[in-house]
Order: sequence, then C-alpha cells, then structure tokens
Amino acid sequence: MTGVQTCALPILQGSVITAAGIELTGAPTKATRLTAVEQAITGKGADAIATAAEQAANGWDANDDLHASAEYRRHLATVLTKRALTRAVAVATGQGQPRFGLW
Repeated sequence: MTGVQTCALPILQGSVITAAGIELTGAPTKATRLTAVEQAITGKGADAIATAAEQAANGWDANDDLHASAEYRRHLATVLTKRALTRAVAVATGQGQPRFGLW
C-alpha cells in the first residue's frame, strides 16, 4: 500500500487565494513543501486549482520501491493536491465540511 498525503491551507480574501501552504509526504523521500503550487495558486481563484496542482509533481525526489513507482507517486501528488486544495477552499468559503482521513 502506498501512503501519500497532502495538506493544504489556503488564505482567502473574498474569492481570491492570497496565500497558501501545501505539504506533501509519502511520495517524496522526505516531507516537502510544494512552493511551486503555492506560487501558482496565489492571487488566483478556485478555478486555478487544477492548473496549479499540476505543479505538485515537480521539484522533489520521488520514492520508488516495491509499493509504487516514482511515476505513480508523482501522479498521486497531483491528484491529492487538487483534492486537498479544492476541499480547503470549500471549507474556507463555507461551502464544505472539513474531512480528516481517507478521501
């Protein structure tokens, strides 16, 4: 089983993300801050999440072992970053509930 987790904390002013903190663990060799995603989403709205999340696969060394390939872990990083940002923005704007654990 591959354990990949992402955590996102966006700060919004109206519908604009003015800052964001995004962490990834389980896919890289150590816990990693996804600064490229943070920079890509800052100053934009929720409609930019998918494009910004694509940056999650870049800028870190991926684990590659019998549980999952580096390519698959990079894919998971993108998917889970998109989910975490989408949920966090929904919660911050009152359109969703926090959720902990499995998606």
